[in-house]
Amino acid sequence: MQASGHHELFFEGDRLAKAGVRVEMDFYDRVFSEEQTNRDIISLRALMPRYYGRQMRGETELMVMENMCFNMTFPCILDVKLGTVTWFADAAAKKVKSKSGKADRTTSSQLGFRIAGRVYKDAEGNQTNRWDKNDKFAINSTNIMENFVNFVSGRGRVRVDVAQKFLEATKLTLDWFMVQKSLCFCAPSLLYIYDQGTDEVRCCAKAIDFAYVRDSTDYDHSES
Repeated sequence: MQASGHHELFFEGDRLAKAGVRVEMDFYDRVFSEEQTNRDIISLRALMPRYYGRQMRGETELMVMENMCFNMTFPCILDVKLGTVTWFADAAAKKVKSKSGKADRTTSSQLGFRIAGRVYKDAEGNQTNRWDKNDKFAINSTNIMENFVNFVSGRGRVRVDVAQKFLEATKLTLDWFMVQKSLCFCAPSLLYIYDQGTDEVRCCAKAIDFAYVRDSTDYDHSES
């Protein structure tokens, strides 16, 4: 699931099927394999959407995972892309130029993350914004906090209870990234979702976007 809408999604109750790229499917297979013994990788499972394997739909292979919006009436979604550098050093020169240019024009290079997509809804379920691909360039270090506050605002107040849950989940995820030594990630995201349709705290935050992951032993850190 992505608020920026790069992939076609099929919602099926508490699960969704997504036409992901093969390398990302391979990564999910690896993380959730019953034969996995690496403690870093096993502990990552709790920070990701649950994964149920692959499914063929016609000639398209889909990855089936947890529907993070399940049982939510009016889900609000925020996709935050992580990393100051969103490319590997051995990427093609054209890609490096494109990615570095985007990082410099957004908060990625300065803050180490950027808002990559969002869906805001009010208490009646009306979408209160339309995300445009250029919106990310209008968000800067001065107004990004305003964007986060707007995201957790609704039903006549700032949802401090929701924000607290998001902060706790973010800390758990970032702590894992800081401690683990097994994998190198390029441009993963944190996906934040909460239900605007209730005063109850219904929310979740999970790490997503694993199309660019390498074993740390296979990557020369000095190149970045």
